[in-house]
Amino acid sequence: MNIVINEYTYDLSHLSPTTITVDIPDQSGKKKKINLYLRYSTHCYSSKNDVDGTGYEIFDGRETRFFSLERYNISLYLPEIMKHLATPEKCYFASHRNYFIGRLENGREFRVFFSIKKANRRTLSVYVESAYFPDSPERKKGSIKGFLLLAKTLRNEPIKKPSYF
Repeated sequence: MNIVINEYTYDLSHLSPTTITVDIPDQSGKKKKINLYLRYSTHCYSSKNDVDGTGYEIFDGRETRFFSLERYNISLYLPEIMKHLATPEKCYFASHRNYFIGRLENGREFRVFFSIKKANRRTLSVYVESAYFPDSPERKKGSIKGFLLLAKTLRNEPIKKPSYF
């Protein structure tokens, strides 16, 4: 899919649903191959307000948003960032039933928010909900290593949030 604004084409093919295979440790510590089915929300390249002044509206079936060049530029990194979920990288607990990964870009932290659920015994569905530079980042409130989040979700094990949530 592409978006054309003022005769410039923005390629969104990097946000097409895709399945990747990653290794995670099983309960005995051996590596186990699993699939991550990755999907991306329109929030990855749009914002509530027309901050860029393009006037280009995006309707996702629920709400109308506006194309955001800043979010689009962040979205170019998302497929690579999501490949690192199966590592010891920290995934922080967010306010809802989701998580986020923080990344620094030019001295500013952007956050990638996602949810995860088991699709079948070898596949997890990961929905990237949004990625942006927060105006005032909330304090990080506890984390879980990415590979552990994947393993626990696959095994239907509870994931404990810190008690102060």
